Amino acid sequence: MWNELKPLLEYWLQAAQAEYRWVSAASRSQQSLSSEESFFAFDDDVWLVVKNQYLTASLRNAIEETRRLFRARVGMGRKSFQPHVWLTEANLLTLPALIERWSTIKVEDEDKLDTLVPAYLLWFQMKPGVLEDEIRQLTEEIILAHLSPDWMYWFEQGESALLLAQPLSSLDTGFQLLGSPLADGEESERTSLCQLLYSVIAALESDALLTVRVLVSERMDDARLTKRAILSLAMVHQWFVQRHQQEAQQRLLTFAEGLPYLTLMSIDGSYDRLLLHAASSRVNGYPFPLPPDLAGTLQAMMQAHLNVSEAARRMFVHRNTLLNRIERLRESTGYDVRRFEDALSLYLANEVAKRNSHQKFPGTETE
Repeated sequence: MWNELKPLLEYWLQAAQAEYRWVSAASRSQQSLSSEESFFAFDDDVWLVVKNQYLTASLRNAIEETRRLFRARVGMGRKSFQPHVWLTEANLLTLPALIERWSTIKVEDEDKLDTLVPAYLLWFQMKPGVLEDEIRQLTEEIILAHLSPDWMYWFEQGESALLLAQPLSSLDTGFQLLGSPLADGEESERTSLCQLLYSVIAALESDALLTVRVLVSERMDDARLTKRAILSLAMVHQWFVQRHQQEAQQRLLTFAEGLPYLTLMSIDGSYDRLLLHAASSRVNGYPFPLPPDLAGTLQAMMQAHLNVSEAARRMFVHRNTLLNRIERLRESTGYDVRRFEDALSLYLANEVAKRNSHQKFPGTETE
């Protein structure tokens, strides 16, 4: 990668007749930078130093773009890349242990990665199997056409997965493609990011013929909390596997969306029988979990914020058809999912009934 980028960057520098020099880690201690120079760190061992008088806007943009591409891909061949170590450690923890570890992590300098913040970590899980080089390159091109990650790292063990850090400050290109700016406020910001990610997923599935699922971490406001963001991804994945392994249509899941269910899953399983007994009391001994048709009605209503018209639109059915299904659900279980308390109680009871054994984060198994 660097052998391809460096000659191109030097061509731009020479075309601008700029005075520049490359500085390595070994030589930095013997050289000092003057106030008339600017430096650009490509990684710990590659620095570019340029005289300020030659730094036009176009040259600076060329340097920054090259730096972004280099940093985005520099981690791919490093087996000691820190996120890989953290994900492997997370694989050994149960969900309650993950939540406890996540909640106790503080700002720690040794956990810092060179990432612009605020940012989200994104996990792209792709099937089928390990990707061939040509498909992997196409995947990178599609992602980089929509996103501007600070770094990204491939995992290749049994299946292909891509972890990347996406700063919010560098999403202009993607939102220009969508024709809308990044919305203000964390919730609106996350909604805008999800819209962009759905467009990336659609492009990967149509152009690269991949089945793609994307997980989104908590918002990372300090680069020294990268490890905590990694653990939040592992928590989301555990919930994702346990809840959605039979739901192939689920393509995107965020940490914020999964918090209620992560909390539920962290509760001691000894209370499950009591909760299900209470939930089935309205209709004597109703057997949970719900069958697929009733579960689909419940899920659609929850995702549509209990709006019947919106839920019908999402299910591609007429509103009256959905109303008939809601009534059948009420007759079967005693719960009217148009009421918040009923919908929440039924949903949580069904989630408890669907609990499965713990499964590991893909791509990080220890050999």
